[in-house]
Amino acid sequence: MPLGLAFPGDPFDHNPLYLRTKLPTEGSTLSVGVKVRNNEDIDRALKRFRRQVNRSRVLQEYRQNMTYMKPSEEKRLDAKRARRRRHREEKRGDNRKLK
Repeated sequence: MPLGLAFPGDPFDHNPLYLRTKLPTEGSTLSVGVKVRNNEDIDRALKRFRRQVNRSRVLQEYRQNMTYMKPSEEKRLDAKRARRRRHREEKRGDNRKLK
């Protein structure tokens, strides 16, 4: 269930307004959820939910997994990112080694 409300029989059945997102990655499931607090507006809860989804990078991984990328293409993009990162570090004079 990409995005929605909990269903009966769900572990979060006690609160029917429990919003969640699940995305299978590498054999595991990421889940993000928000419980609606007492006297809390549903729009406020949705805002908290969206913020948690953005911070957990669920959507970013979902979009990456939507299309297949050849290993050679991944290597080419990684090399391009490394070149840009080195260029930025040289430009800033940041010659420290990262762990």
